[in-house]
Amino acid sequence: MSEYVLLHDDPIEEGRLAMLSALLDPYMCFRLDLLGVDAGWSYLEVGAGNGSISRWLAGRVGTSGRVVCTDLETSFIDRLASEGISVRQLDIVLDPILQPVNGEGFDLIVARNVLHHLPEHNDVIERLAAALKPGGLLVTMEPDTATLWSTTSPEWLAYWQAFCAWSESRDIDYKLGCSLALRLSRVGLDRVESFSETSMLQGGRDTPTPVVTGFYRDTAIAIGPRMIADGFLSPS
Repeated sequence: MSEYVLLHDDPIEEGRLAMLSALLDPYMCFRLDLLGVDAGWSYLEVGAGNGSISRWLAGRVGTSGRVVCTDLETSFIDRLASEGISVRQLDIVLDPILQPVNGEGFDLIVARNVLHHLPEHNDVIERLAAALKPGGLLVTMEPDTATLWSTTSPEWLAYWQAFCAWSESRDIDYKLGCSLALRLSRVGLDRVESFSETSMLQGGRDTPTPVVTGFYRDTAIAIGPRMIADGFLSPS
């Protein structure tokens, strides 16, 4: 398993994850709404980050359902236990996938922004699919950097070229999103669907997209020193 490079003990990490949730939750919740998540479902989230999706789903499945929220590091999701959500530490590469009490598999499994960090993502997809009950749903969301190269800012382009090269050197795949549908089909899942969402980033003090720019700003602050130390980016 590759090292997770955005550590929870970084003082800006919790705020960075909050901005990521604000950016991605509307897209994810919209898709989950369309799937008809309902009361009584059993649900597993892997690589939950701050647990915002698990909290949203707990309101949907109700007390008759079960929500299991997992991550490699649980310091940001431990608080969810007080809301009736089962919190578990889980390395999805090495540990057995948790099962509902009845052992019949989950109605829904969500893996958001986690597979691209794992060189073993194909094996993990297969394991997650095997943890579903018959007719269960696997929902994944991963990045795809294809639209980045259309930027008109040379500084932004240079940063992203360095970021992607540095990430590849650590076995992190920021192009994974475009091949997810094929990978899901290969593990035997039926009716695989794929959707793409793109956010426009605008710089400057009066930007209309402060959450988007704030997330990427804080990501650059967290990762930049390591990119410089590894020779992928200049201090300037």
